[in-house]
Amino acid sequence: SKVYGSDITTDELFIRHTYLAQFTRLIGYASLLNRQSDMPDKYEELEAILDGTAFEQFGIGNISENDFYSWVLLPEIRDEALSAFFTLINHLIVYDLKQIDQDLLKQLYQNLVDPTTRHDLGEYYTPDWLAELILHEIDYNAPKSLYDPACGSGTFLFTAIKRLIKLGVQGEALVKFCMNNIMGTDVHPLAVTIARVNYLLALSKEMQTTSAHRQGYSIPVYMADAMIKPEQGQSGVSLQLPINGEHSEASQIWRRNFILLTDLKSQDRNGIWAYILKNLMRPMIFAQDKFDVIVGNPPWLSYRYIRNADYQQDVKTIYQHYNLISKKDVKLFTQMDLSTLFFMIARDRYLKAGGTIAFVMPRAVITGAKQHRPFQQIGFSRILDMEKVTPLFNVPSCVMIQQGTLYTDKIPTKTYKAKLPKHEMELDEARLFLLERDSQTSF
Repeated sequence: SKVYGSDITTDELFIRHTYLAQFTRLIGYASLLNRQSDMPDKYEELEAILDGTAFEQFGIGNISENDFYSWVLLPEIRDEALSAFFTLINHLIVYDLKQIDQDLLKQLYQNLVDPTTRHDLGEYYTPDWLAELILHEIDYNAPKSLYDPACGSGTFLFTAIKRLIKLGVQGEALVKFCMNNIMGTDVHPLAVTIARVNYLLALSKEMQTTSAHRQGYSIPVYMADAMIKPEQGQSGVSLQLPINGEHSEASQIWRRNFILLTDLKSQDRNGIWAYILKNLMRPMIFAQDKFDVIVGNPPWLSYRYIRNADYQQDVKTIYQHYNLISKKDVKLFTQMDLSTLFFMIARDRYLKAGGTIAFVMPRAVITGAKQHRPFQQIGFSRILDMEKVTPLFNVPSCVMIQQGTLYTDKIPTKTYKAKLPKHEMELDEARLFLLERDSQTSF
């Protein structure tokens, strides 16, 4: 509902999500093996991949958790499900799994998730070349920490890791740095599963050849809402997180949580809540630690598509908190989208003083659209104008950057023009087609 504005779920879609989540875990496991023949040939070995214990030998603890997709291992259907996934493995092993990379998983995510419902509602996928271009533009490198608050299938995280490798960070030093400094969140549970495996794919060669696997890591990608309200922090089942407030108040909140979880356990309804609570708390930790760089492609969901009344009110309250819209312009609310709100929250809550933020956004934010005027006045260091690049997104786009000096007029701008042969490619290939021109933007 948060991704699309309303509940678009069906049983068929949930089955498809489950299939893709488990398929992704099989791919992730294969990427860590030295020999393809080591893929499981017993039910118990396959089950260990799906429940996550098989990844522990590589020092990874959270590729599989007791999440929304672990129902396939319930006793009532375990044998039937494992038989189905064995059939899948037998089909997989005819391929060279060492050649599988994040492009495959990204394409599967885009093509199998729910293409009929996506239209213009908030899930736009960033091609690798654009993620590379942005990280190059802001000169990302170690030891800067990086956070993508709406990471989707993990493009920016994967690209950041690959950039560090190109810049000479390798081996155990690379694995340690990434696990402690390159992080992401997303509200879509399937996106989180895929992003974790893509993260693993970026590091798999390093993890095979170093002693880093003995460390015991969790992939730092979490199912959480980066826009969670500071004074609330609810998960939807009356679980609450104390984000601000006195110690005594926090103790009372955790006491209520403990009683609720105890009740759920006694009713045998506790399977999912540990996963949700463990992930949900991450934005609060990130808000305390803060990051040197925040980068990504936030939701472009228009306010008019939000059907949940409580979520509508939350969004409206935060818009007004950041003065993105005045009470006299309330009629413009339907024209707003979440990208500007996401930018303000990310900058305010998660960015270190003097840090860098760069977001892919709809180009409407740099036009004369009245609803975006307050956002334009916060100032920007540079703009990358992608209006004349195709194929890219369903609507014209740009990249808004705050890094150093901010301008509200005559903002340094790089205007790009290209007719690319395909949507997905690396930057070196895209540069053969990209024409770049320096200009300025005045709102």
